[in-house]
This record gives sequence, structure tokens and C-alpha cells, in this order.
Amino acid sequence: MRKALLGVSVLALLMTGVPTATAQNEITLGGTTANSLTFTGEGSGNWTLTFAGGALSGMAFGTGTLSSGPAPYTISQSGVTITGTYLGSETWSIAQSGSLDFCYGGCGSGALLTGDLQLVSLAQTGSTGTFNHLLAANLTNLGGSLAGLLGNAGVLSITIDFSSTTDLASLPPGATLGANVSSGEIFPSPEPESMILVGSGLILLGGLVRRRGRTA
Repeated sequence: MRKALLGVSVLALLMTGVPTATAQNEITLGGTTANSLTFTGEGSGNWTLTFAGGALSGMAFGTGTLSSGPAPYTISQSGVTITGTYLGSETWSIAQSGSLDFCYGGCGSGALLTGDLQLVSLAQTGSTGTFNHLLAANLTNLGGSLAGLLGNAGVLSITIDFSSTTDLASLPPGATLGANVSSGEIFPSPEPESMILVGSGLILLGGLVRRRGRTA
């Protein structure tokens, strides 16, 4: 029993070394204008995504050690093509060519955060027009005064409001569906070292439990 308790204690100690930054250390994005995103049906539940005017813009602010703002942010495109491939169950994988440029708090030498935005996946849920809370994206090649606080990369979770209750999976070829960003969060990517610590703790705990079982 003492060894099992020791294992739990060690695991708890290791877990304290895992960043919980998603709650205390993030940048929160505000909404953009209506229909600044356009989904165009390509058949079989697939679609292409374009940005109106070549850019999305809104206000954002940082929390925790990223504390800053509110300040404007912009997501702009440069020869980008974005396609969604339907995987079933209202989920899509996203393929992106070209650059989505993210800039927070001014661009150039005074920027708080800049980076390359890569969309990863989308899930559509609900039936009231606010379908999505799982547009996932990665932010790499970070620059700006807050870059060091995010580490090597950041992760985005973006909520989208659609202009109607149309099911994106049934969008006919050539038909369009407008949407806008209503909110989003940028938080640091999990550190590999932290994941190793958690894994080591679980292995240690499992070994102690098995050893106790053999001696029982």
C-alpha cells in the first residue's frame, strides 16, 4: 500500500511540472465581420475555403504571462488554397498550400506575435448557426515580443459562426456558405519533455501496482 501511495505521489509531483498554460497563459481572439469566410461546395461533402478581402481582422488580448492588449490581430493570405476533405461524422481534414500570415499587436518590428498559420481540421456541430468549435490550427515560425513565452509553436482553437443552419457536409457543388470567426484561443504547444515526464510517472505507477499484485 505504501509503495502504491508513493507511486501516486511521484505521479502527482511529475504532473506539477506539466504546463497548464491553456487556462492561464493564452491569447484570446475576438470576432471578425460577418461572412469574412466563404465555404464553397466541391461535392461529396468536400469544400474550399476563401477569405473575403484577403484578410480576417479583430481584437485580441493575452492572459497570464502573455498579458497584453486589447490589440488588433490580422490573418492574411498570400496565394493560399484551403480544401476540406470530408471524413464523415461532420468532421473534415484540411489541406493548405500557401501562407496564412498571423500578426497580433501591429506588424513589423513592433509586433507582439507573428507566425505562419496552418489549418488542420474542422468539426461542425449544433443546429443553430453556431456550428463549429473545433477549427484547429498550428502557429509556427513565431516572432514578436511574446514569441518566447509560447515556446517553439502555438496551437489555435477557433470558433466559427455560420450565416445559416446549412449542413456543411451537404453543401452542393458551387454553392457557398458564409461564416465568421466569433472567438479563438492561442496557447502554447505541449512541451515534449512534459509528455515524457507524464509517461514516466505512469510507467512507474504501473510497475508499483504490478509488483504489489505479485506480492499480495
